Formats: sequence, C-alpha cells, structure tokens
Amino acid sequence: MDFDSGNPVPSFEQQALEKFFNEERDSMAAEGYAVSKEATLRKVALNVILKNSKCFNFDAFIPYLAMNYFDRFISRNQLPNVLGRVRDDIVLAAICCLTLAWKVRNQAFRFIYFERDNNLNEDYKRHILSMELQILKGINWRLRAVTAMYFKEFFVGKIPVGKGIMRRTLNEIIIQAQGNINFTQYKPSVMAASSLLTACRLLYPTEYNQCERDILATKHIKEEELESCLKRTYEMCMDRQILLERNEKLRLGPQRKVEAGETSSSMLSKDPLQDILHRPGKGPIQEISEIVLEIPETRMEPDESDNEPGLSFELKWRLWSSDNPEDDIIIDSPLFRPPVPIFDPNDGTDQAQAGHNSTSFVQCINCILM
Repeated sequence: MDFDSGNPVPSFEQQALEKFFNEERDSMAAEGYAVSKEATLRKVALNVILKNSKCFNFDAFIPYLAMNYFDRFISRNQLPNVLGRVRDDIVLAAICCLTLAWKVRNQAFRFIYFERDNNLNEDYKRHILSMELQILKGINWRLRAVTAMYFKEFFVGKIPVGKGIMRRTLNEIIIQAQGNINFTQYKPSVMAASSLLTACRLLYPTEYNQCERDILATKHIKEEELESCLKRTYEMCMDRQILLERNEKLRLGPQRKVEAGETSSSMLSKDPLQDILHRPGKGPIQEISEIVLEIPETRMEPDESDNEPGLSFELKWRLWSSDNPEDDIIIDSPLFRPPVPIFDPNDGTDQAQAGHNSTSFVQCINCILM
C-alpha cells in the first residue's frame, strides 16, 4: 500500500505523537552500531543500494528506507549464510532491503522489472525471497519504520519561520544524512529537529536562537543530543553543498544572498555560515570557496509544490569501493563468519575423535536407510 513519506502523520494529535516518540527507538539501529565491525559491511550495502536504486523516476526515499532496514537488521542479527561468501551475502541482503523498501513505497513495484534493469545474477534471483523473509524476521516485521519524516511537520509548526523553509530542503538534509553511519545513533525526532534548525541557521540566521529555544521547549529533545547532531548536520550540509530553499511565497525574513568565503567582520558576527568557513585555527573550506550559496528562484520539478515535497534529488552519499581484493579479505575474514573446523581423524585429539565419531554416526545412519 502506498503512503506519503513526506507527510506520514497528517495530523498531530498528542496521543499519536506520543506513540511515535515512544516507539522511535524500535526503528533505530542497535546501540554502538556506528563503531562496530558491521560498519564495514554497511559500506558495501550502501554501494549496492545506491547503485541498484537508480531509475528513470528516482525516489530518494526508497534507498533511505532500505538503509534503515539494513542498519536495523545487521546491527542485531548474524548475517545469514546463503551464498557462502560474506561479501555475496551482504550484497544479497542489501538488494533485499531495497526491494522491501520499494514494495512498501510503491504498490506498482514488480521484481521482474527490477532484476532485468539491474542485471541480477541467477544466484541472487534464486535466493531473494528467502533472504527477504530472514530480514523481515530480523526487524520484527516492522516495515513502516518511524523515521525522521514522522516528526518533521511537528517541529516545523513549533518555530515562527518553519513554513518559510521548503520541505524539499528538509527532506534532502534528512536523507543525505542517512549515508553517514554516525547519524544512526540519533533518534529520528532528533534528526528531524536538527535538519530544521540547520536550515533555519543558514536561511534565517537572525531567528536561529529563538527557533532553538522553541524546539527545546517541546521537552521531547535533549539539548546535549541535539547539539551533537546539529554539529554533524551542519558540517554535512556544508561539505555536501546541500541545496537550501526558502518558500518565496512567504516573506518571513529579509532576502539575502550569501557568498562562501565572505570575510566581513559584520557578517561573521551575524551569519553562522562564515563561522564554518572560517573556523578558529583552520583555513577556509577550499572546495566551496568559489561557490555562491543562495536561495534560488526555483530548482523544483515543474509539478512540485510545497505540499508535494520533492524527493528526486541526487544522493550524495560517500561511496566506498569494494573492488579491491584486500577489501574482500577483510570482509570475508573470520571476523564476520568463523570458518568451519576441519578435523584430522589421525591427530589423536578430543576434537578429532569427536569429528570422527560424528562421521561414523552419519555413515551408520546412511547404512540403515539403505
């Protein structure tokens, strides 16, 4: 069944909101996932999901949701041994997370077209359904994940300039952050609040302090957690050059054009953008020193409005090449899947004798059956 990912909670009744705030942790990866050994596996999955989600009518919410499934599954479950090699099983698991997300998002999804367009090999095609089932069990059948999208409109309504920020901007900040495993440690509500405040800080800097107070006044967000997430979100927006748009239909603040690298002392005291570009003890960020950051008149699809937020933007997730044979050695090492012991029946050890007895038992059973 299709659903609107841009506005999954059409009304903000207190009872419904409390339910989502109480359940959001169930839609997160396990604690410590960001620094676990599974972070290596996530890099492979990120590549696979991004590569196989590209299509004519691209919807960024699909790979976003797929990564949510993968993070929740791999952070709590042993990787199923289906194809033998860890890397092959990770690719299969990532593909299955993507197909599950596509089925949830789009009722018209057909696997036959997906496997044709992505040229899946026969091994993957034969085991898709069995791996999907194991993933579903691993995430407790919770496909309707409580993501940051559920809280976006709630926080927008809490700040005076909320309606002046295009939903496309908030969508992009939230979804681009999914490419960085460090964001998996933050609750979806914190991620939603952080995306809104980051956009506010860059688009309406004079209103930022009041907006932050208004968000914290809701009592749903802890200040320490929000500050940590804000720092990462802000740096990501600058590093990835996230498109920031105001709703030009609403005149909620002075119109302004900010050029990266501007050094006016008056701007440094008013515009937090310059605080990032000219951090104490560090030089300006060279990659964007010549880029003009402004609120464009339009960068939307022709049929897009503020009530139909765009999700067709390019994903800027940082990819990792897994074509290097040394990477395969790391992925397929005993760290992720201990090798099956091979016993020599002639070495005289207890383990060897146990293996020999097991073999003899199997042989006896076969003789009986014959």
